[in-house]
Amino acid sequence: VQNGITQSGGVSAFDRDFWGTGLRWTRRTETLTLTAGADYDSAQDARKGYLNNTGAIGALKRDEDNTVYQAGGYAQAEWAFARDAMLSAGLRYTRVAFDSKDNFICTPTLVTAPGTRPGTCSGSTNAIGSVAGGIRQINPDDSGSATYSAWTPTAGLLYRLSPSVNLYANAGRSFETPTFIELTYRPDGSSGLNFDLKPSTSNQYEAGVKAFLGTEALLSAAVFLIDTSNEIVVFSNAGGRTTYQNAGDTQRRGVELAADGRFGGGFAGYVAATWLEAEFKDSFRSCVPVPPATTCTAPNTTVAAGNRIPGVPNYTVYGELSWAYQPLGFSTAFEARWNGKVMANDVNTVAADAYFIANLRAGLEQNSGNWRFSEFVRVDNLLDEEYIGAVYVNDANQRFFAPAAERNYLVGGSAAYRF
Repeated sequence: VQNGITQSGGVSAFDRDFWGTGLRWTRRTETLTLTAGADYDSAQDARKGYLNNTGAIGALKRDEDNTVYQAGGYAQAEWAFARDAMLSAGLRYTRVAFDSKDNFICTPTLVTAPGTRPGTCSGSTNAIGSVAGGIRQINPDDSGSATYSAWTPTAGLLYRLSPSVNLYANAGRSFETPTFIELTYRPDGSSGLNFDLKPSTSNQYEAGVKAFLGTEALLSAAVFLIDTSNEIVVFSNAGGRTTYQNAGDTQRRGVELAADGRFGGGFAGYVAATWLEAEFKDSFRSCVPVPPATTCTAPNTTVAAGNRIPGVPNYTVYGELSWAYQPLGFSTAFEARWNGKVMANDVNTVAADAYFIANLRAGLEQNSGNWRFSEFVRVDNLLDEEYIGAVYVNDANQRFFAPAAERNYLVGGSAAYRF
Protein backbone atom coordinates (compact mmCIF):
# COMPACT_ATOMS: atom_id res chain seq x y z
CA VAL A 1 0.00 0.00 0.00
CA GLN A 2 2.75 2.48 0.92
CA ASN A 3 4.24 2.21 -2.59
CA GLY A 4 1.31 4.14 -4.10
CA ILE A 5 2.46 7.34 -5.76
CA THR A 6 0.39 9.53 -3.42
CA GLN A 7 1.36 7.58 -0.30
CA SER A 8 3.53 9.37 2.25
CA GLY A 9 5.33 6.18 3.30
CA GLY A 10 5.46 4.21 6.51
CA VAL A 11 8.17 6.31 8.21
CA SER A 12 7.53 9.91 9.21
CA ALA A 13 10.23 12.38 10.24
CA PHE A 14 10.19 16.10 10.88
CA ASP A 15 12.22 18.93 12.34
CA ARG A 16 10.26 21.65 14.13
CA ASP A 17 11.29 25.12 15.21
CA PHE A 18 8.83 27.19 17.20
CA TRP A 19 8.80 30.36 19.23
CA GLY A 20 6.35 32.80 20.70
CA THR A 21 6.03 35.97 22.70
CA GLY A 22 3.35 37.83 24.59
CA LEU A 23 2.67 41.11 26.34
CA ARG A 24 0.08 41.66 29.09
CA TRP A 25 -1.08 44.74 30.99
CA THR A 26 -3.17 44.61 34.19
CA ARG A 27 -4.79 47.36 36.24
CA ARG A 28 -6.52 46.66 39.56
CA THR A 29 -8.83 48.77 41.71
CA GLU A 30 -10.89 47.81 44.74
CA THR A 31 -13.72 46.32 42.65
CA LEU A 32 -12.38 46.18 39.09
CA THR A 33 -9.57 44.32 37.33
CA LEU A 34 -8.72 45.19 33.74
CA THR A 35 -6.42 43.07 31.58
CA ALA A 36 -5.27 43.59 28.00
CA GLY A 37 -2.61 41.89 25.96
CA ALA A 38 -1.32 40.46 22.72
CA ASP A 39 0.53 37.29 21.75
CA TYR A 40 2.30 35.80 18.76
CA ASP A 41 3.34 32.20 18.06
CA SER A 42 5.09 30.66 15.07
CA ALA A 43 6.11 27.12 14.10
CA GLN A 44 8.08 25.82 11.12
CA ASP A 45 8.12 22.13 10.18
CA ALA A 46 10.40 20.39 7.70
CA ARG A 47 8.45 17.17 7.19
CA LYS A 48 9.54 14.05 5.28
CA GLY A 49 8.13 10.58 4.74
CA TYR A 50 9.95 7.41 3.66
CA LEU A 51 9.13 3.85 2.69
CA ASN A 52 9.30 1.35 5.54
CA ASN A 53 11.27 -1.59 4.15
CA THR A 54 10.65 -4.16 6.92
CA GLY A 55 12.06 -1.79 9.52
CA ALA A 56 14.65 -0.02 7.36
CA ILE A 57 14.16 3.48 5.95
CA GLY A 58 13.63 3.36 2.20
CA ALA A 59 12.93 5.83 -0.61
CA LEU A 60 11.66 9.36 0.01
CA LYS A 61 7.85 9.64 -0.32
CA ARG A 62 7.08 13.07 1.14
CA ASP A 63 9.00 16.34 1.45
CA GLU A 64 7.43 19.63 2.48
CA ASP A 65 8.09 22.80 4.47
CA ASN A 66 5.17 24.03 6.58
CA THR A 67 4.83 27.31 8.46
CA VAL A 68 1.99 28.47 10.70
CA TYR A 69 1.64 31.57 12.85
CA GLN A 70 -0.98 32.83 15.26
CA ALA A 71 -1.37 36.47 16.29
CA GLY A 72 -4.00 37.81 18.63
CA GLY A 73 -5.07 40.52 21.01
CA TYR A 74 -7.47 40.43 23.93
CA ALA A 75 -9.12 42.49 26.66
CA GLN A 76 -10.87 41.30 29.81
CA ALA A 77 -12.63 42.90 32.77
CA GLU A 78 -13.62 41.46 36.17
CA TRP A 79 -16.07 43.51 38.22
CA ALA A 80 -16.94 42.70 41.85
CA PHE A 81 -20.27 44.53 41.72
CA ALA A 82 -21.43 43.08 45.06
CA ARG A 83 -19.74 41.60 48.11
CA ASP A 84 -20.52 38.03 47.01
CA ALA A 85 -20.76 38.40 43.24
CA MET A 86 -18.39 39.00 40.34
CA LEU A 87 -19.05 39.58 36.66
CA SER A 88 -16.41 38.97 33.99
CA ALA A 89 -16.32 39.68 30.27
CA GLY A 90 -13.69 39.46 27.57
CA LEU A 91 -13.06 39.77 23.86
CA ARG A 92 -10.28 38.31 21.72
CA TYR A 93 -9.25 38.68 18.09
CA THR A 94 -7.24 35.82 16.56
CA ARG A 95 -5.59 35.50 13.16
CA VAL A 96 -4.02 32.21 12.03
CA ALA A 97 -2.07 31.75 8.78
CA PHE A 98 -0.79 28.56 7.14
CA ASP A 99 1.76 28.21 4.34
CA SER A 100 3.00 24.96 2.79
CA LYS A 101 5.78 24.43 0.24
CA ASP A 102 5.64 21.01 -1.43
CA ASN A 103 9.08 19.71 -2.46
CA PHE A 104 7.82 16.28 -3.61
CA ILE A 105 6.24 16.71 -7.06
CA CYS A 106 5.92 14.10 -9.80
CA THR A 107 3.90 15.22 -12.83
CA PRO A 108 4.56 14.91 -16.58
CA THR A 109 5.70 18.56 -16.62
CA LEU A 110 7.54 18.83 -13.28
CA VAL A 111 9.52 16.30 -11.26
CA THR A 112 11.24 17.36 -8.04
CA ALA A 113 11.44 13.83 -6.57
CA PRO A 114 12.77 11.55 -9.34
CA GLY A 115 12.94 7.79 -8.90
CA THR A 116 15.86 5.48 -9.54
CA ARG A 117 14.46 4.70 -13.02
CA PRO A 118 13.95 7.43 -15.66
CA GLY A 119 10.40 8.81 -15.76
CA THR A 120 9.44 7.44 -12.34
CA CYS A 121 8.77 9.07 -8.98
CA SER A 122 10.74 8.31 -5.82
CA GLY A 123 9.41 5.13 -4.21
CA SER A 124 7.28 4.13 -7.23
CA THR A 125 8.09 1.85 -10.19
CA ASN A 126 5.27 3.08 -12.46
CA ALA A 127 5.90 5.69 -15.14
CA ILE A 128 4.77 9.18 -14.22
CA GLY A 129 1.45 9.94 -15.95
CA SER A 130 0.59 6.28 -16.61
CA VAL A 131 -2.50 4.57 -15.20
CA ALA A 132 -2.09 1.72 -12.71
CA GLY A 133 -4.93 0.14 -10.76
CA GLY A 134 -7.28 2.77 -12.17
CA ILE A 135 -5.19 5.58 -10.68
CA ARG A 136 -3.20 8.06 -12.75
CA GLN A 137 0.39 8.00 -11.51
CA ILE A 138 1.06 11.61 -10.52
CA ASN A 139 1.87 13.36 -7.26
CA PRO A 140 0.77 16.98 -7.79
CA ASP A 141 2.11 20.18 -6.27
CA ASP A 142 0.26 20.53 -2.95
CA SER A 143 1.76 23.92 -2.04
CA GLY A 144 -0.55 26.67 -0.85
CA SER A 145 -1.58 29.01 1.94
CA ALA A 146 -4.68 29.89 3.93
CA THR A 147 -5.58 32.52 6.55
CA TYR A 148 -8.39 32.53 9.13
CA SER A 149 -9.50 35.11 11.67
CA ALA A 150 -12.32 35.63 14.18
CA TRP A 151 -13.56 37.64 17.16
CA THR A 152 -14.45 35.49 20.19
CA PRO A 153 -16.30 36.96 23.21
CA THR A 154 -16.77 35.42 26.66
CA ALA A 155 -18.76 36.30 29.80
CA GLY A 156 -19.17 34.80 33.24
CA LEU A 157 -20.88 35.24 36.60
CA LEU A 158 -19.61 34.02 39.99
CA TYR A 159 -21.75 34.02 43.14
CA ARG A 160 -20.46 33.09 46.61
CA LEU A 161 -23.38 31.29 48.17
CA SER A 162 -21.37 30.86 51.38
CA PRO A 163 -17.70 31.10 52.38
CA SER A 164 -17.25 27.51 51.17
CA VAL A 165 -19.66 27.28 48.21
CA ASN A 166 -19.34 29.06 44.86
CA LEU A 167 -21.87 29.01 42.03
CA TYR A 168 -20.81 30.02 38.54
CA ALA A 169 -22.04 30.28 34.96
CA ASN A 170 -20.00 30.98 31.83
CA ALA A 171 -20.77 31.52 28.17
CA GLY A 172 -18.39 32.04 25.30
CA ARG A 173 -17.63 31.61 21.64
CA SER A 174 -14.61 29.66 20.37
CA PHE A 175 -12.85 29.44 17.03
CA GLU A 176 -10.91 26.38 15.86
CA THR A 177 -8.98 26.43 12.61
CA PRO A 178 -8.10 23.33 10.61
CA THR A 179 -4.68 21.86 11.32
CA PHE A 180 -1.99 21.40 8.68
CA ILE A 181 -2.89 17.71 8.53
CA GLU A 182 -6.52 18.58 7.81
CA LEU A 183 -5.59 21.16 5.18
CA THR A 184 -3.00 19.08 3.34
CA TYR A 185 -5.15 17.32 0.72
CA ARG A 186 -8.30 18.20 -1.22
CA PRO A 187 -11.19 15.69 -1.28
CA ASP A 188 -11.36 15.71 -5.09
CA GLY A 189 -7.67 14.81 -5.42
CA SER A 190 -6.66 18.09 -7.06
CA SER A 191 -3.43 19.84 -6.03
CA GLY A 192 -3.07 22.46 -3.33
CA LEU A 193 -4.36 22.91 0.19
CA ASN A 194 -8.00 22.26 1.03
CA PHE A 195 -9.10 25.91 0.82
CA ASP A 196 -12.78 24.93 1.03
CA LEU A 197 -12.27 23.83 4.63
CA LYS A 198 -13.67 26.42 7.05
CA PRO A 199 -12.83 26.85 10.72
CA SER A 200 -15.36 25.50 13.18
CA THR A 201 -17.03 27.91 15.61
CA SER A 202 -18.68 26.95 18.88
CA ASN A 203 -21.03 28.56 21.36
CA GLN A 204 -20.22 27.14 24.79
CA TYR A 205 -22.29 27.27 27.98
CA GLU A 206 -21.39 25.96 31.42
CA ALA A 207 -22.88 26.19 34.91
CA GLY A 208 -21.61 24.59 38.07
CA VAL A 209 -20.84 24.57 41.76
CA LYS A 210 -17.63 24.22 43.76
CA ALA A 211 -17.78 23.41 47.46
CA PHE A 212 -15.01 23.17 50.04
CA LEU A 213 -15.61 20.67 52.83
CA GLY A 214 -13.46 22.09 55.59
CA THR A 215 -9.85 22.41 54.51
CA GLU A 216 -9.36 18.83 53.34
CA ALA A 217 -11.83 18.26 50.50
CA LEU A 218 -13.17 19.94 47.37
CA LEU A 219 -16.27 18.87 45.45
CA SER A 220 -17.29 20.22 42.04
CA ALA A 221 -20.10 19.59 39.58
CA ALA A 222 -20.89 21.18 36.23
CA VAL A 223 -23.22 20.83 33.28
CA PHE A 224 -22.18 22.00 29.83
CA LEU A 225 -23.50 22.48 26.32
CA ILE A 226 -21.44 23.11 23.17
CA ASP A 227 -23.11 23.93 19.86
CA THR A 228 -20.66 23.83 16.95
CA SER A 229 -21.03 25.00 13.37
CA ASN A 230 -18.85 23.73 10.50
CA GLU A 231 -17.56 20.74 12.47
CA ILE A 232 -14.40 19.42 10.77
CA VAL A 233 -14.73 15.69 10.03
CA VAL A 234 -13.02 13.03 7.92
CA PHE A 235 -14.32 13.03 4.32
CA SER A 236 -12.28 10.05 3.13
CA ASN A 237 -9.44 8.00 4.59
CA ALA A 238 -8.01 6.07 1.62
CA GLY A 239 -5.03 5.73 -0.69
CA GLY A 240 -2.59 7.07 1.88
CA ARG A 241 -4.42 10.39 2.16
CA THR A 242 -6.95 11.50 4.74
CA THR A 243 -9.14 14.37 3.55
CA TYR A 244 -11.52 16.49 5.58
CA GLN A 245 -14.72 18.47 5.16
CA ASN A 246 -17.14 20.60 7.17
CA ALA A 247 -20.12 18.56 8.35
CA GLY A 248 -22.55 21.25 9.51
CA ASP A 249 -23.80 21.53 13.10
CA THR A 250 -22.96 19.27 16.03
CA GLN A 251 -23.79 19.30 19.72
CA ARG A 252 -21.96 18.12 22.82
CA ARG A 253 -23.72 18.08 26.18
CA GLY A 254 -22.80 16.47 29.42
CA VAL A 255 -22.04 16.49 33.12
CA GLU A 256 -18.71 16.63 34.96
CA LEU A 257 -18.21 15.59 38.59
CA ALA A 258 -15.00 15.68 40.65
CA ALA A 259 -13.90 15.17 44.25
CA ASP A 260 -10.48 15.77 45.76
CA GLY A 261 -9.56 15.21 49.39
CA ARG A 262 -7.00 14.26 52.01
CA PHE A 263 -7.84 11.58 54.59
CA GLY A 264 -4.97 11.88 57.06
CA GLY A 265 -2.03 9.59 57.59
CA GLY A 266 -0.59 10.72 54.26
CA PHE A 267 -3.52 9.35 52.23
CA ALA A 268 -5.32 11.36 49.55
CA GLY A 269 -7.83 10.59 46.84
CA TYR A 270 -9.14 12.07 43.63
CA VAL A 271 -11.97 11.03 41.33
CA ALA A 272 -13.40 12.69 38.21
CA ALA A 273 -16.19 11.52 35.92
CA THR A 274 -17.60 12.90 32.66
CA TRP A 275 -20.74 11.82 30.85
CA LEU A 276 -20.90 13.14 27.30
CA GLU A 277 -23.33 12.98 24.40
CA ALA A 278 -21.65 14.16 21.20
CA GLU A 279 -23.76 13.94 18.06
CA PHE A 280 -24.29 15.34 14.59
CA LYS A 281 -27.28 17.69 14.45
CA ASP A 282 -27.29 17.86 10.64
CA SER A 283 -27.11 15.01 8.16
CA PHE A 284 -24.32 15.22 5.60
CA ARG A 285 -22.70 13.25 2.79
CA SER A 286 -19.43 11.39 3.27
CA CYS A 287 -17.17 9.25 1.09
CA VAL A 288 -16.79 5.51 1.71
CA PRO A 289 -14.94 3.41 -0.92
CA VAL A 290 -16.98 0.50 -2.28
CA PRO A 291 -14.86 -2.69 -2.48
CA PRO A 292 -12.77 -3.56 -4.39
CA ALA A 293 -12.04 0.18 -4.80
CA THR A 294 -9.79 1.72 -2.14
CA THR A 295 -10.23 5.37 -3.10
CA CYS A 296 -13.17 7.74 -3.09
CA THR A 297 -13.45 11.35 -4.31
CA ALA A 298 -17.23 11.92 -4.47
CA PRO A 299 -19.77 11.68 -1.62
CA ASN A 300 -21.68 8.39 -1.72
CA THR A 301 -22.91 7.84 1.86
CA THR A 302 -25.39 9.77 4.00
CA VAL A 303 -24.52 10.27 7.67
CA ALA A 304 -27.77 10.66 9.59
CA ALA A 305 -28.50 13.46 12.03
CA GLY A 306 -28.33 12.05 15.56
CA ASN A 307 -25.34 9.79 14.88
CA ARG A 308 -22.60 9.90 17.49
CA ILE A 309 -19.39 11.75 16.62
CA PRO A 310 -16.64 9.12 16.18
CA GLY A 311 -13.50 9.14 18.29
CA VAL A 312 -15.30 10.46 21.39
CA PRO A 313 -16.06 8.17 24.39
CA ASN A 314 -19.53 8.54 25.90
CA TYR A 315 -18.09 8.51 29.41
CA THR A 316 -14.75 8.66 31.20
CA VAL A 317 -13.96 7.99 34.85
CA TYR A 318 -10.58 8.52 36.48
CA GLY A 319 -9.65 7.86 40.09
CA GLU A 320 -6.52 7.59 42.16
CA LEU A 321 -5.59 6.77 45.74
CA SER A 322 -2.21 8.10 46.84
CA TRP A 323 -0.03 7.87 49.92
CA ALA A 324 2.98 9.98 50.85
CA TYR A 325 5.53 9.65 53.64
CA GLN A 326 7.23 13.03 53.89
CA PRO A 327 10.18 12.07 56.17
CA LEU A 328 11.54 9.86 53.37
CA GLY A 329 10.25 11.95 50.47
CA PHE A 330 8.33 8.89 49.28
CA SER A 331 5.00 8.83 47.44
CA THR A 332 2.97 6.22 45.62
CA ALA A 333 -0.44 6.02 43.95
CA PHE A 334 -2.82 3.56 42.37
CA GLU A 335 -4.65 4.93 39.30
CA ALA A 336 -7.75 3.59 37.56
CA ARG A 337 -9.44 4.71 34.35
CA TRP A 338 -12.67 3.67 32.66
CA ASN A 339 -13.44 4.75 29.09
CA GLY A 340 -16.76 4.25 27.33
CA LYS A 341 -17.43 2.92 23.85
CA VAL A 342 -15.99 4.93 20.94
CA MET A 343 -17.50 4.98 17.45
CA ALA A 344 -14.99 4.42 14.63
CA ASN A 345 -16.97 5.77 11.67
CA ASP A 346 -19.55 8.45 10.97
CA VAL A 347 -22.30 5.98 10.12
CA ASN A 348 -21.87 4.32 13.55
CA THR A 349 -21.57 0.73 12.29
CA VAL A 350 -18.23 0.02 14.00
CA ALA A 351 -17.14 0.85 17.56
CA ALA A 352 -14.28 0.20 19.97
CA ASP A 353 -15.45 -1.41 23.21
CA ALA A 354 -15.33 0.26 26.60
CA TYR A 355 -12.32 -0.63 28.74
CA PHE A 356 -10.81 -0.42 32.22
CA ILE A 357 -7.09 -0.08 32.98
CA ALA A 358 -5.07 0.38 36.15
CA ASN A 359 -1.66 2.00 36.67
CA LEU A 360 0.78 2.19 39.56
CA ARG A 361 3.40 4.84 40.27
CA ALA A 362 5.96 5.55 43.00
CA GLY A 363 8.64 8.15 43.55
CA LEU A 364 11.30 9.55 45.85
CA GLU A 365 12.48 13.12 46.35
CA GLN A 366 15.58 14.47 48.12
CA ASN A 367 16.75 17.99 48.87
CA SER A 368 20.38 18.93 49.49
CA GLY A 369 21.13 22.62 49.75
CA ASN A 370 20.00 24.22 46.51
CA TRP A 371 19.70 20.86 44.79
CA ARG A 372 16.55 18.79 44.44
CA PHE A 373 16.64 15.21 43.14
CA SER A 374 13.72 12.98 42.23
CA GLU A 375 13.32 9.43 40.96
CA PHE A 376 10.17 7.66 39.80
CA VAL A 377 8.85 4.41 38.40
CA ARG A 378 5.54 3.76 36.62
CA VAL A 379 3.74 0.60 35.62
CA ASP A 380 1.02 1.35 33.07
CA ASN A 381 -1.71 -1.14 32.15
CA LEU A 382 -0.95 -3.03 35.33
CA LEU A 383 -3.41 -5.85 34.57
CA ASP A 384 -2.08 -6.26 31.00
CA GLU A 385 -5.47 -5.60 29.43
CA GLU A 386 -6.00 -5.80 25.67
CA TYR A 387 -7.92 -2.73 24.54
CA ILE A 388 -8.21 -0.21 21.72
CA GLY A 389 -6.28 2.97 22.47
CA ALA A 390 -7.34 4.96 19.38
CA VAL A 391 -9.44 4.68 16.24
CA TYR A 392 -8.73 5.62 12.62
CA VAL A 393 -11.99 7.31 11.66
CA ASN A 394 -13.62 6.11 8.40
CA ASP A 395 -10.61 4.02 7.35
CA ALA A 396 -11.20 2.75 3.80
CA ASN A 397 -9.57 -0.63 4.51
CA GLN A 398 -11.68 -1.05 7.66
CA ARG A 399 -8.52 -1.06 9.77
CA PHE A 400 -10.20 1.17 12.32
CA PHE A 401 -8.44 0.13 15.50
CA ALA A 402 -5.05 0.98 17.00
CA PRO A 403 -4.29 -1.40 19.90
CA ALA A 404 -2.91 0.19 23.05
CA ALA A 405 0.35 -0.89 24.64
CA GLU A 406 0.45 -3.98 26.83
CA ARG A 407 1.84 -3.72 30.36
CA ASN A 408 4.77 -1.30 30.20
CA TYR A 409 7.26 0.30 32.55
CA LEU A 410 8.85 3.72 32.83
CA VAL A 411 11.75 4.66 35.09
CA GLY A 412 13.21 8.13 35.32
CA GLY A 413 14.81 10.80 37.41
CA SER A 414 15.62 14.49 37.47
CA ALA A 415 17.90 16.97 39.15
CA ALA A 416 17.21 20.67 39.65
CA TYR A 417 19.35 23.46 41.07
CA ARG A 418 17.74 26.53 42.61
CA PHE A 419 19.76 29.73 42.15
